[in-house]
Amino acid sequence: NATRVTTTSGNVTITGIGSFNATGEFNNGVVIEGRGNLVSTATGGITISGYGDAYNNGASSDNNQGVLIIGKANTAGDAVTVSVTGAGKAIVITGLGGGDGSSSNSGVDATYARITSSSATAGISITGFADANNVSTLDSSNYGVRIDNSVVSSANATGDAIFVTGSGAGTGDNSSGVRLSSSTLTSSGGNDLAAIQVHGAGAPGDANNRGVEVTASTITSAQGYVWLSGSANGSGANNEGVLVDNSRIALNGGAGNTGIYIDGNSLGGTTDGNGVRIANSTLTSAGNDGFEAIYLSGSASGSGAGNHGVSTVGSTLTTSGGSGADRIYIEGHGSNGVAANVGVRLDSSSLTTNGGHFEISVTATASDPGAFGILVTNNTTLGSTSGDICLIGEVPSTATPTAAIALQTGTNIIQTTSGQVALTAVNGGIDLGLAAGGDTAIIRGTSTTSEAAVSLISDNGVNQYTGSIAAGGTGGGLLLSGSGAFYLESSANNLANLAANITNNATTGIDATLVLTETDGFTISKLDACTTCTTLTVSGVT
Repeated sequence: NATRVTTTSGNVTITGIGSFNATGEFNNGVVIEGRGNLVSTATGGITISGYGDAYNNGASSDNNQGVLIIGKANTAGDAVTVSVTGAGKAIVITGLGGGDGSSSNSGVDATYARITSSSATAGISITGFADANNVSTLDSSNYGVRIDNSVVSSANATGDAIFVTGSGAGTGDNSSGVRLSSSTLTSSGGNDLAAIQVHGAGAPGDANNRGVEVTASTITSAQGYVWLSGSANGSGANNEGVLVDNSRIALNGGAGNTGIYIDGNSLGGTTDGNGVRIANSTLTSAGNDGFEAIYLSGSASGSGAGNHGVSTVGSTLTTSGGSGADRIYIEGHGSNGVAANVGVRLDSSSLTTNGGHFEISVTATASDPGAFGILVTNNTTLGSTSGDICLIGEVPSTATPTAAIALQTGTNIIQTTSGQVALTAVNGGIDLGLAAGGDTAIIRGTSTTSEAAVSLISDNGVNQYTGSIAAGGTGGGLLLSGSGAFYLESSANNLANLAANITNNATTGIDATLVLTETDGFTISKLDACTTCTTLTVSGVT
């Protein structure tokens, strides 16, 4: 039979210490295990505190969790339930893992659990630290907080609905600060303060020690913001600040400080250590707060390749707030490793705003030919219905001249329905397509003012190898500004006006060059400061 610990109005407090001087395994602080076990109160609060071998003298080994909550399956009758059923107080779960062994000494481990609160005035807090003893012999799978095949939901409308924080430990692999897998976090509170927060720090081990790891899971908030933050500290590969993989994060409304915010830092490692990586996932935000509806910020510092600041792969990011604040903001800093470390890499993804500004601001710190500031690749679309799109890509001034912004491989599109598009490349150039061909780069903007519909501003020119540029509307057309060689040679270009302000770059010695080939014809309304151009080729242009 199931074990039940219940009260109507009183608090429930459960505290346990695994052992003072035990040896071996399974010296857990608090264990709630079995089919249908229940800890509940109607109007009180629930506090669970566990210390897994927290006071030992270094003799025990594995499986010393602070708090272990484990049912038989993720269904109502089989899961362990920890619940506030009425207008009660907070649920607070705190766990410190211990042991001097190798693995599974997590702070809090919830598997097949249902942690729920119906209270509109108090939320759920889960905190876990894997290494209470601060020992150096721990190896792998020592999570700060691990939530697997579980449900965490809160109706709190006065503050954080769900707050999770964790710190992993160990010298091996797979010891993330917080790991959420095949689970759901839900905030149903009807207030902008009813937030979901998840913060984590990965272990300083080898590989796959992420700050926050969300896989095959769903995070949903009715109105409060969603904030994930993480730092990875590992020395090997795949140590990512925040990983969201095969998951969905949704913010369904909000009128105040609401949005989806994800920031992560990968502080070392070798290869594939992204600050933030969104893979095969969906982010949707109806937030509308005067700030960003979706905000991604990441930095990487690995010594090898593939260490991107922010990376999206096979993912969809959509906002629907419908105002000028309805924008996506992405900022990424790639590492200065050996190669191919991009500030922001958007791969086979769709990013769309419905009514607001869409801005990407990037600084890339790699110094190799493959180190783009922004790389848009493999059939990616960036679109806005009525806002502007602004991309700023930067590479170091000491780097081998390369593209600060590149659209390459497949059909990649940057377009607005009734807004402007501006691409700014600092120290590097802008590459539209591959020199070898076989792909398509499309840029479409519209302006009804004197400002350009499409602006290409570059310190090292523009290479248009494929695709088209469409600068429509009744206002300004295409603006070219900066230095270097500007090659616009696609017969598919559709430009009402062209404004060019191109000068010789004395710093790098790159001659200012303007090459225009347009079979359909367009009008040059302004051509300034081209007296220093060493080459001016105009064909089919009036």
